[in-house]
Amino acid sequence: MRQVYPHRSTCSQQSQSMAKKTPFEAFRDSHVASALLGYSPPVASDALPQLAAVFASDGSLAPQALELDTEQVLDQDGVREMFESGYLPPTKAMKTLRALPKGTLGRCYSEYLESRNQLPPQAPEGPSPRDPTTYVQLRLRLLHSLIHVVTGYDGSIRGEMAVQCFFLGQVENAASTTIVATAMAEILRTAPEQLPSLLSLMAEAFTRGRDSRPVLSVPWAEFWPAPLADVMELAGITPRGSNVAALVFQ
Repeated sequence: MRQVYPHRSTCSQQSQSMAKKTPFEAFRDSHVASALLGYSPPVASDALPQLAAVFASDGSLAPQALELDTEQVLDQDGVREMFESGYLPPTKAMKTLRALPKGTLGRCYSEYLESRNQLPPQAPEGPSPRDPTTYVQLRLRLLHSLIHVVTGYDGSIRGEMAVQCFFLGQVENAASTTIVATAMAEILRTAPEQLPSLLSLMAEAFTRGRDSRPVLSVPWAEFWPAPLADVMELAGITPRGSNVAALVFQ
């Protein structure tokens, strides 16, 4: 997709080169990033061409974005029960989460959001969606930042790749695959020496996602006051095996 800039009477090749973004920077600063990563771009920007099929024109996830087999997701242990009960808890205020004791799920979640200059994602007003595909996609989007917290992966490029691999271990989807491939291409271009540790991180994340409880089966909001370590154990999320892209709390 070609960007169109305002006409200028003089524009040197050097200034054009300086303005050019790398593939991941272009993705990071686009509205598509806010749809899945919870990142707020500083300025409007078009999505990368290879992401066009994943996101709608307004930057939100397109209906077909995740290419999920919804029935397969619902058949995971505990997920159908969550959908049928309409589990979609109201958003907790940041100050409420921040007031919880250190080391609790809610406090760690608030620290992560603050470090990213984010607020807790808001669920749409009204009753929980009764369409299963809409429900599954909505909850996966709302849980994204929380999954960083319970898996211990930070918000760096490598940490984001790890979270997407964790999601892929849980359920195959096009969005995670596209994001991982895009970020992998950027790292290979800029820092190929990081490839061995990156592959190890991705394998670890995929395995942890595959072996843990389905994230949609866990009533996370009921555990804000609980110690993070206890919540991880309840969800079957094993401790990390390395410090690469590690998330550190206060």
